[in-house]
Amino acid sequence: MASGGPLPAPVGRPRLRRARRALLLVPALVAAALIAGCFQIIGQTTVQEGDIGDVIVSTDMCLTNGTAGCEAGLSETLKDGDLQYLIGYLVPTWAGEAASITWNGDAGDQVLERNVAYESILQGFAPAPLGTRWVGYASGRRSPPPVGTDQRMRATIRVGVPNDSAPTSLSLGAVTGWRVIRDAQGNKPALTIDRAFNCNESTDGTPTTVCILSGTPQGQPTTPGQTPVFDDIPLSTLVLGAAPAASARAGTTTTIKFPQQSNWSGSGNDTIAMKATTTVPGAKLEAPPAIILGASQLPAEVRVRIPLATDTGDYTVTLATANGLRTSTANLRVTGIRTLIGPQIAAQVKTMKQSVAQLKKYLADTDMDEIRRGNVYDLPIALPGAGTVTGTWKGSTKKGGKKVLLGKDTRTLRAQGTAALHLVTSAAARKVLHSGRSLTGKLTLRFVPKGKKKAETASLSIKLS
Repeated sequence: MASGGPLPAPVGRPRLRRARRALLLVPALVAAALIAGCFQIIGQTTVQEGDIGDVIVSTDMCLTNGTAGCEAGLSETLKDGDLQYLIGYLVPTWAGEAASITWNGDAGDQVLERNVAYESILQGFAPAPLGTRWVGYASGRRSPPPVGTDQRMRATIRVGVPNDSAPTSLSLGAVTGWRVIRDAQGNKPALTIDRAFNCNESTDGTPTTVCILSGTPQGQPTTPGQTPVFDDIPLSTLVLGAAPAASARAGTTTTIKFPQQSNWSGSGNDTIAMKATTTVPGAKLEAPPAIILGASQLPAEVRVRIPLATDTGDYTVTLATANGLRTSTANLRVTGIRTLIGPQIAAQVKTMKQSVAQLKKYLADTDMDEIRRGNVYDLPIALPGAGTVTGTWKGSTKKGGKKVLLGKDTRTLRAQGTAALHLVTSAAARKVLHSGRSLTGKLTLRFVPKGKKKAETASLSIKLS
């Protein structure tokens, strides 16, 4: 007996099978198997990529010629003629289709292509139940093992798991078959590889085509009209839905809510690492580091802190799994400060009083928490020309107390326009704000025009809480 030894184990964590979901409706007849001999499935493992991705199915098979190995051999020893191997999978209708499958083993490696004719034969022989379908594959011409020996091989197929739904299990069945093909010496000349499939085909009383010989689970149909049997393989799934388009102003924080739905199979990792990205330059993102599968169906929220200097435009925010298997992108429209306090408005600012008036108008429509970056508040200021502006925010941290410095920043502008004043709060101010109390102070803007020494000042009241 010749054998290639044990086959390599698949990479990843094997999935455990659940109990069979369906049973044969009529008693299984073994006559076809006894007549046809043995090309049988001897084992099958499944691995789900990245815990939520496609399922890699590895089906181990054995073909015997004569009576050696794999329990029993072909009843009629193949003395001439080659073989075409057939393998069919019963999969859900939602499963992605693999155009080909890989095949490796004692007889060498090759690729098996989809064979629509074989699929039609399988459907006619054992109709796929509602919600399932057959996918069939056929090899090229292969030499059979020598008489009295066997060949072992493994077929590997990728079953696509949809990214827009969350199935909890994969119903899967597999069957094998074979056809005798004219060999290089011209034996069996009528049995060309492109001939029509005929499950009852025989030559001189010896079967030359067997459409279904062996299957997994045990008890797959061997006579026409029988109902196929499934294994239910539990799945872990994650769906990231499309988040609605959002809009926000530069210098504010906005939240993008991504719908999500997930399921955990009970094996493998139950958390999926996440990452968020955006095309907004310099934006700070706060996103969930991971999603616990099956724990919650609440949206996954991504907070986007938009820099004050961001230009008006259309941007994107993307939430994805760290392994890249699932991703969703939302559109974000940003209105920049050059639009809010654009060149035309800035050109009308001739004094610091007018500058303060524009800042008041901006703050009246702004939640101060939206323009906060940690201990910094971003304030857009239109200045009357080139020069340096210093903002000093002073107030009392307690009723009747002495006024102290609450925040300060200095910016220089080369020409008339808008500057982004980053008001950094002091330790005294942060202590009050962290205690939950509000804080009111006067912001004084001191502007020194370029080339001059005399400063122009103006002020306004700012309340933080």
